[in-house]
Amino acid sequence: MSEKNGKLIAVWGAPHSGKTTFAAALGTAIADTYAAATVIVLHSDIEAPMLSVLFPSAKSGSLGSVGIPLSANELDTEQILANCTEAKARPTLAVMGYRDGDTRLTYPRYGKERAVELFEKLKSLSDFVIVDCMSNPNESLLSLASLETASQIVRLCTPELPSISWYRTQKSVWGMSLPWADMNQGLNLTDNGNLPVEEAREQLGEVSFLLPFSREIRSAMSCGNLYAKNAGDKVWTGRMREIAAQVVGNAG
Repeated sequence: MSEKNGKLIAVWGAPHSGKTTFAAALGTAIADTYAAATVIVLHSDIEAPMLSVLFPSAKSGSLGSVGIPLSANELDTEQILANCTEAKARPTLAVMGYRDGDTRLTYPRYGKERAVELFEKLKSLSDFVIVDCMSNPNESLLSLASLETASQIVRLCTPELPSISWYRTQKSVWGMSLPWADMNQGLNLTDNGNLPVEEAREQLGEVSFLLPFSREIRSAMSCGNLYAKNAGDKVWTGRMREIAAQVVGNAG
């Protein structure tokens, strides 16, 4: 296997802003749009492990865990690959994360340097590494390390008061230590009702993209089909391909 020089893309945002859905959709959009590109999506949430949610029909014990290579004495490429889950509908896309039953006490603790080392390994294995970050980076060294080292950061909010409040708070906390002004700001419409989109734009400043509401993609998330073919409707899929092109271009 030839070594690659992949790009790290961090997906960050307010609680319930659609980070996991967006990270999965971005990974599938890149894989579908750029046929030769290999993609690894890493879901970093240890509080609510996502692999069993995203692959509910996987046989018990068949799902790996990112906690295994992270806690090993040395990071080993074969062990990393063994703990990737293949997205069967897309042979160039693999998924990592924590599995059902994993907690902070399941594996030995690791430092931020190990998280950075993991990302370097993943970038040598794929063209794009997408990290689904936790809303509070202090709760996840994987999230914090990805935000500090990513080629591109996508920040998500919804046009709702709790999401705007998160934006204001995080800007005051992280605005100086992270490349806040260079992030792609996405506005995710989580409902098809009368949402205060323009008011949210005023609070958020420049919005790089608007993500449309999709009943189909919400159903796909609920049913564990985000990585299936045709998970979203045509409008959603078309928009995600546009966003993928934008993010890939910005990632350099």
